[in-house]
Amino acid sequence: MKRYIPLILVLCGIFLPLLFTQSCANTTEAPTGGKKDTIPPYIVNISPLPGVIGVPLSGASFDFTFNEYVTIKESKNIFLSPPLSKAPKAKLRGKTLHVSFEEDLQPNTTYTLSFTDAITDVNEGNYFAGYTYVFSTGSKIDSMMLTGTVRNSATLAEMKGMTVLLYKDHSDSALFKQRPYAAAKTDDWGYFCLPFIQDTLFRLYAIKDENGNNIYDPDTELVGFVDSLVRPVMHASDTVREMLRYDMLDTLSCLARTSEYDIRLFREKPSKQYLYNKARTSERSAYITFMAPNAWIDSLWVRGYRADQLITQFNIEQDSLEIWLNSRKAFPDTLHLFVNYRKTDSLGVLQPELEHLKLPVTNEVRTFSKKNRKSIKPADTTCVMSIDAKPERVEQYGFE
Repeated sequence: MKRYIPLILVLCGIFLPLLFTQSCANTTEAPTGGKKDTIPPYIVNISPLPGVIGVPLSGASFDFTFNEYVTIKESKNIFLSPPLSKAPKAKLRGKTLHVSFEEDLQPNTTYTLSFTDAITDVNEGNYFAGYTYVFSTGSKIDSMMLTGTVRNSATLAEMKGMTVLLYKDHSDSALFKQRPYAAAKTDDWGYFCLPFIQDTLFRLYAIKDENGNNIYDPDTELVGFVDSLVRPVMHASDTVREMLRYDMLDTLSCLARTSEYDIRLFREKPSKQYLYNKARTSERSAYITFMAPNAWIDSLWVRGYRADQLITQFNIEQDSLEIWLNSRKAFPDTLHLFVNYRKTDSLGVLQPELEHLKLPVTNEVRTFSKKNRKSIKPADTTCVMSIDAKPERVEQYGFE
């Protein structure tokens, strides 16, 4: 046995280093960290359970626990219908999203709380697919629903993120004065679903709610409507395809949903006249914009310049006025423009109004003006007109 000991030692010297080399980590490459997480978070527990009735008007709150840690990406997309004057208050406690309200709920009302593009996981930013939670402050849950699509009236393209409003009040003024009976946001396909509503007659509108107050502002927002009263005929349920959440890239599933109403948004002709925008476009030019067309200007002047040194031109609608100064002297950093025009007062009557507008020249405008002076050519001072009529664009856009 002793004569084999040297041979054993030699074999150990050869094979042990190879064994340890294979078992040790490769330090020349960075760790991969495993496969990327592409699975969105999902809810594992809700308290109280969906469909709860008799919810207290004051101090109501709800907890949604996820399978992983999440973050609130867009708090405005946590949407309550019917909406309150203040948006729901959402806080994260570990893996649980706690939702409460800063004002009292309405009695005997069915509410829906929707999550769309609001929640993502912490690590990879995967969006929560979305969910609609229903509860009632009364003794029952309303069971009807309405669906439809919101489009741009000019292009017929579907419009995402528009607010659809449902009113029990059938008067036209309700859209301007009060919050709706129910509301919903459109998805990437311009599609909306108003679930868990009463079986009665409604007025149905859609707006591009710029300020998020769920009330139509005719001077700044787009609007569309169904020109007759509507009554729901479909029943709401978590299992109907109109209420299911789909990947917006799943064209077949998204288009398979029933769309009962088609609403096309347009901009109403503004009813109030006032000066709402101004800008200095170069050292010697500027423009002012009015809210409504056919602006009525009694007089206009620039401090330090004679009336015959001003050149002005309205656009076709007469709601935007371009101004040039025809003078060789150095221009000040700030032009003081005075506009005496007819402005709509609180009673809706046009009254004379004098406004003093300060038009400073920005660094961007100053740099652009210097560059133009250096590179100007005789051809740049002539009026050039061109007509562009591309065959593939004429039918939709006409001549340019």
